[in-house]
Amino acid sequence: MKNVTTTYKRELKQLFGSLAGWLFIALNLAALGICTAWLCLRNGNPSFQYVPETASLILCFTVPLMQAMTVGAEWKRGETAMILRYASAPAVTVGKYLAEVTVFAVPAVICAVLPLAVMGFGITSLTISYLSVITYILVGPALIALGLFISSMIKHTVIGGVVSLAVCLLLNVASNIAKVVTAGQSLPFVISAVALTAVVVAITYVYLNNAVIPAVLAIVCSGATLVLALTGNASTVIRAMLKFVSPQYAFYENIYGTASLQGIVHPILFIAVFLVFTALNHANYNKTLTLALKKNGKEGE
Repeated sequence: MKNVTTTYKRELKQLFGSLAGWLFIALNLAALGICTAWLCLRNGNPSFQYVPETASLILCFTVPLMQAMTVGAEWKRGETAMILRYASAPAVTVGKYLAEVTVFAVPAVICAVLPLAVMGFGITSLTISYLSVITYILVGPALIALGLFISSMIKHTVIGGVVSLAVCLLLNVASNIAKVVTAGQSLPFVISAVALTAVVVAITYVYLNNAVIPAVLAIVCSGATLVLALTGNASTVIRAMLKFVSPQYAFYENIYGTASLQGIVHPILFIAVFLVFTALNHANYNKTLTLALKKNGKEGE
């Protein structure tokens, strides 16, 4: 617990002591304000629930930017490696994550206040509005957890930020595609799945430097895609897969006023999974570094 608190305070000081945290807050507050003014006030639309959904798109840009300026920069300077020498991997992971979620809490609180602020302009239902607000509050930390994992894998400021941005945008696109996938559209999505599989295999091969894992991944994904194509069930299955991988789809689960347990639980599970992956990656890196230091020490003797 002590290591978590120490890491949390250090990361929070770094976020608010540099441009990263303030820029993140400013950009997200601007997105919320512009979406509220444009969707509700200017057009006289009482449906506030679309404001958090639309504003969440900017998180695909601001989360990778914040992490590139802090987490990525720490890897580049070797500070994360040093921290992992004195604190456990789970403690470092949780401390870093909580610090970034604390920064996200500022736009999240403003988002929670906005429905009350604009209620006089004709919002029809606070229940529907706050279901969307809750989803926004869950999707933000989900993307932060994903970005933290990518940063722990790709220890390069620019490349890690670009990959994180691309993945966040792809997940946002996936949530929108899941809405419109219908029967008779199997072929385009099968082709897309094959292309996505090829990209994932290539990235896995490059960053894990292991030919076995990408080979198994390629066989499994290609086989599954072929089965979907032959059975004609690609549209139904791919729609379910797109919903599963995208935390942003939670907006479509909750946005119409009916609280969906899946729409609440899914982002939480998404967070838990990627925090575990990040902690495991940190632990593996620390183990590899320790073995390398011991080997160098023996060779020096």
